[in-house]
Amino acid sequence: MRQTIAAILGAGMLGLVSTPAEARLGDAYPRFASSHLVAGNRLFRYEGRVGARFRFGPGRENTLGNPLMYIDTQDGVIVQQVLILPLPRRSREEGRLASMTKLFLEDAGLEDKDLEQALGAFKALLSNGKTVQRALGPSDRLMLDLFANPQSGHALIAIGFKPTDLMPGATP
Repeated sequence: MRQTIAAILGAGMLGLVSTPAEARLGDAYPRFASSHLVAGNRLFRYEGRVGARFRFGPGRENTLGNPLMYIDTQDGVIVQQVLILPLPRRSREEGRLASMTKLFLEDAGLEDKDLEQALGAFKALLSNGKTVQRALGPSDRLMLDLFANPQSGHALIAIGFKPTDLMPGATP
């Protein structure tokens, strides 16, 4: 009995000590459950699944209105992540959007150089509303798409593998 209680407490302490896994593009979907964005339902919470797309809505500590996040998978592997954010109405909201976008891009697995380019493109999107499509990542395997729609008051950030990198032998 004491050994069982000790094992349970030990496993609980191990869970507190271990760092959360990140949801890298190309990883199996279950790893995303430990993403910085969805851990503990703070920023995003799981809302459901339609086919190979997982939908996340605003979490309990989200102060940015109604952002949405989608994770697209193929054969259980993350191939695209999409974040839809409300456009900022005040200057201090820009900082919150930029920090959430940084977490989103870090979870996608971008390295420092690509992360800085993507964040710069996002800041340019907020300032001038210009659509951005850019290849990123090792060997330019990833595609970053940024769109803003002032009429609806939202911006879309999508990062994923290029279609030719999804399936061996696929043609665009």
